[in-house]
Amino acid sequence: MQDLSPGFGLISIGIAAMAILGFLFALSTKVRDETTVHDLRVRVFDMRIHYLRKLIETYKNDTGESDVEIVMDDESDNSTSAVVEPEQRQAA
Repeated sequence: MQDLSPGFGLISIGIAAMAILGFLFALSTKVRDETTVHDLRVRVFDMRIHYLRKLIETYKNDTGESDVEIVMDDESDNSTSAVVEPEQRQAA
């Protein structure tokens, strides 16, 4: 039987080392991407909570009063409403 050359052993070890390094690189890339996605999800959740708190604070003290006045038009057959802006009220 023929003996394998000493260079073959070194080449095999080199290929195995490269395969292990490639696997570790792929694994670390996957972990990094998952960590980034998780951090973005946490950030989005925090921003949603912050936005909802602002909405609650904004509308908590809202009495429902507005500068817009709704005027009913009785002249037409179908009763339609028109929105009159404050600038239009002052001019009329």
